[in-house]
Amino acid sequence: MFGVAEDIDLTGLVGKKLQRISVGVDRFELGFDDGWSLNIECAWRLEGSAGLIAEAERDTLLESVDHLKRLVGAVVEFAVPRPPDRIEIDLGGQGRLVLIDDSDLFESFSLEPIGIIV
Repeated sequence: MFGVAEDIDLTGLVGKKLQRISVGVDRFELGFDDGWSLNIECAWRLEGSAGLIAEAERDTLLESVDHLKRLVGAVVEFAVPRPPDRIEIDLGGQGRLVLIDDSDLFESFSLEPIGIIV
């Protein structure tokens, strides 16, 4: 686990609209407007107002990715680090995505264009 630093600045994501979800063999990418992207290779959870909507571990990363379709078109209301091992991205009424740094050996997620790698 590389870990999530308390001072990671995720404020650039705020106000960005999720335009697309691209699915690969062992990762998926959330593409936002203005060229922002979040590449995800780690465990994640999608939470709604009534509780857990979906979750996946690194080895089952893509099995529940269909649940994320509800986020397309939503705008990031806030994005915050939750040290030592996660970040939260709130997309308003569509849900809150929690990314969990779950590997000592591999990258968990990265955020472009600012070059954050966890």
